Amino acid sequence: MTQSFHHSFFFIFSLGLAAVLTVMPLPEAYMVFRPEWIAAIMFFWTLRYPQHIGQIISWMVGIVWDVLVNSPLGLHALTLSIQAYLVAITLQRVQMYPVVQQSLVVFMLVGIQLMVYRWLMAIFDMPAIDLEFLWAALTTALVWPLVSVVMHRIAYDG
Repeated sequence: MTQSFHHSFFFIFSLGLAAVLTVMPLPEAYMVFRPEWIAAIMFFWTLRYPQHIGQIISWMVGIVWDVLVNSPLGLHALTLSIQAYLVAITLQRVQMYPVVQQSLVVFMLVGIQLMVYRWLMAIFDMPAIDLEFLWAALTTALVWPLVSVVMHRIAYDG
């Protein structure tokens, strides 16, 4: 199996797993704490393979995410594209950070992504007046070390 085929297969598999985790039923009380799995996986791929995964791929993944969760078409696409852009402009610096410090970057990027998403949802008359969305950014940052280590090991050793 060639290296590029392995990475393509693992890219699709990891996004499929993230999609399953995104729509997996949780008790209502825990929904606010659900990590943004797709954003975390796209952060990994954009960080590790910026020459292949960028704003266009992020846009396409975001469209699929919109369809998956039945949100207005293009919202997740826009926010994932913004995330990919922010990763691209800070790429060399973030790649050198240790995983714990990358968690802080993940918290900020997912927080920005969720903030833009909430702002755009307010345009569609679905305003959210609380800051509960930051819990999802925090839990995404907390699971980032595990996601990073597992993805890195499989992507490079597989």
